[in-house]
Amino acid sequence: MKKYFIIPVILFLAVSCGKHEAAVQQTQSQNQAVQNAPAQIQQATSTPAGPEQKPPVAEKPAPLTLLVYNNAAEHFKFLYLNYFDLFTGASVKANNTKGVNFSACTPYGLSPDMCFVLKNDTFQNTNLESAAVSVLVYKGKTGAECAAFDAQEVAGGQVLGAVQVNDVVFMTAKNTDAGAGNFSETHFSRALYGDLCYEIDETARWTNAQNFNPPKAEFDKTDIWSKLDVLRNGFRFIK
Repeated sequence: MKKYFIIPVILFLAVSCGKHEAAVQQTQSQNQAVQNAPAQIQQATSTPAGPEQKPPVAEKPAPLTLLVYNNAAEHFKFLYLNYFDLFTGASVKANNTKGVNFSACTPYGLSPDMCFVLKNDTFQNTNLESAAVSVLVYKGKTGAECAAFDAQEVAGGQVLGAVQVNDVVFMTAKNTDAGAGNFSETHFSRALYGDLCYEIDETARWTNAQNFNPPKAEFDKTDIWSKLDVLRNGFRFIK
């Protein structure tokens, strides 16, 4: 009778051990699934990687080219670089070429015969509005009249004296003006040649950088005036 009692006990223990082992295996599988879940969720919800994004390539500035403008009728020419656009005659007076600010072409309401306008990409994202070199030709002036500057022309500025440009002596003056956060400066150069008085005006117009939202960078005055002076010095008389 004792033998019959022992056999059921052994069977019971064997079954219990089997169930326990199965339960342990199931628990381990569940724990492994919980550990893997974050990675699976991240993989399922992440955006597939696209092609490698390359940084934008900056446009190379146009190479500098020396250009020549000849005005045989009024006996002069200009050598100038291609960071200026040249406008003559009606295109200057119309003042309506798209994308071009002509305000530096007409200091104090003067109507020039021609104007070199500095291209926008030379000073973009700065507070400079316009920079230009304009030319006016007067008839019927004496040498003294050509060299004299009236009160309006030198208002806020000064007579600077004589400057030699390619063997020709120009009398020069500077004018400055400001109002409501807007500024302008013009450098006048005049010379008599034959019976004609030639005036070359270098003008820059700009706005207070803090007037913009967000504020713009201050333009480099040394660089801009250097470009204007180089163009003026490209002036030559021709016979």
